[in-house]
Amino acid sequence: MNNFELFSMMFFELDFVFEKQTVKDDFLAMYLSEINPFLWTDCTSSDPAHFSRFENFMAGKTVGEDFGYSLIAEFLKSEDFYSCARDYFLSISKEDFAEHAKKFLYSPHKC
Repeated sequence: MNNFELFSMMFFELDFVFEKQTVKDDFLAMYLSEINPFLWTDCTSSDPAHFSRFENFMAGKTVGEDFGYSLIAEFLKSEDFYSCARDYFLSISKEDFAEHAKKFLYSPHKC
């Protein structure tokens, strides 16, 4: 799994949680709009600074058996302004994340 695929998985999982919310969290909505990896045709986020920070975070790291679940959780810990994102991400089990990642990786996607 490359960095963009892992970043996309982070977006998918957070968006999944957001869509299930009865009362939408404005901070999560804003974060999702800024990290959206599908706004542009290239492999970045709607606000490219977010993907750039993610790539810097991933330097020297490799995705392990958990399909990057622990790396995303660690990255989200550094998102001070959007600290709610980590709690929402952790509401998804590692097993569900792994299943979602497998489906994503075996389906057509960019980058």
